[in-house]
Amino acid sequence: MNDGFKEDTVNIYFRKYHAPMLLSKLGKSFILSAFGIMLGFGAYGAANLAVEDTQRNFIPKDSYLTYYIDAVDEFYPSSGIELMIVFQDSAQIYEKRDNLANLETRLTGLSTAPPYIAEPTSEATYRNLMSGYKSYLDDNGIASLGINTSLGEDGGPTSESDFVMSLQMYTSFMGPGAIYAQDVTFSEDGSNIEAMRVKSEYVSLMKTSRGKTIDDSDKQIQAMDETREMIESWGEDVPPAFTYSDKFISIEGFKRIRSELLSNVGWAFFSVAIIVFLTVASPGTSILVTVNVAFCIIEILGFMFYLGIAIDSVSTINIVLAVGLSIDYSAHVGHCFMHKGGTDKNARATEALADIGAAVLNGAATTFLAVVVLLFSSSYVFQILSQQFALTVVLGVAHGLILLPVLLSLMGPKAFASADMHVNVKAESESEPEIESTPAHTNPDSRSSEDEENQES
Repeated sequence: MNDGFKEDTVNIYFRKYHAPMLLSKLGKSFILSAFGIMLGFGAYGAANLAVEDTQRNFIPKDSYLTYYIDAVDEFYPSSGIELMIVFQDSAQIYEKRDNLANLETRLTGLSTAPPYIAEPTSEATYRNLMSGYKSYLDDNGIASLGINTSLGEDGGPTSESDFVMSLQMYTSFMGPGAIYAQDVTFSEDGSNIEAMRVKSEYVSLMKTSRGKTIDDSDKQIQAMDETREMIESWGEDVPPAFTYSDKFISIEGFKRIRSELLSNVGWAFFSVAIIVFLTVASPGTSILVTVNVAFCIIEILGFMFYLGIAIDSVSTINIVLAVGLSIDYSAHVGHCFMHKGGTDKNARATEALADIGAAVLNGAATTFLAVVVLLFSSSYVFQILSQQFALTVVLGVAHGLILLPVLLSLMGPKAFASADMHVNVKAESESEPEIESTPAHTNPDSRSSEDEENQES
């Protein structure tokens, strides 16, 4: 005898305890309030999630490099990021040498707002070959460099060739301007200036976060962008110029990774939403599932902030993966809900949880067990991956098995026509009276005659 499908302990839990608790009036009010508060905390954390320089985190905490870097930070702290302004075109450098010599006037008063350039008050924050060269000529004359040539009103050479020659003598290894030797590059034959740079410095663009002093990525991005715009605004007053800094490589990464995060997560979410619309085949349920997953992603980003996880290349990749993982826990519940016929949405949500809840929970448990061991890893990559995957599993299951059933019971669409038809057929079959089949009785007279014939034979 076939007794049919028999529910196990987990299915019974979802049917008898989990679903009734969620779908009661008090349960719905509590669930909606709790997830609303959690969404608020998630949105606040996501809004404050910052891009940070996490390069040091890739070094193991017990490595000698960590102790060395900490010692450098303590005893030899850097006051700011070095900035170089590079000028090109030998002829224009000669023609506009006075403007270059007075460049500090353009860099004064920029320390308190973008581009956050330190005041040019010392050699530590400002070094300009042209200003040093002009001061030397004003005090000593060009003859002190071993060059006899006519001088202009500014006290400098009247021809570009004499200017380049005197600059070479001034910045030579034994010359009075040897400190500027690395700030100018001459052509191979020494007849032209290929490039000249002016050293400047940003103010300290750091911030304190969770008791640690780290790069203020937002200020650094503003400083870099504003510096470039400032150089462009100088126009023809100075020779063709550009800026660079060793730190610009990292800052460009800071600037790019935030937009990449938003772009990649947006495209991943859009792709997943399209797939849900095609597979679930119900616009109403697809919208609820998609919104549910959107809330989940916002909360994952928010909890990253509270756990101290910054936006970097590692966390960005994991967030994109989280979009695909978190949809799995909600899509199955929504799809199963559409296959439960009837007009009672609470009953349909209960049946969906009883049927698919155990499978969703088992899938989440295996995923969580696969990454939980990595929580104790000493590798930064594995630590971040395990933390983000754990968040994805926990929040994904919570939204799929707790919040979504409540939303479906309140705003869920009608079931598929095939599901309602199945319910109607089943109801009709159960309502039909059973017809008892009575076995045919034999005629006693005929039976007796047959017995007599058998006896005679």
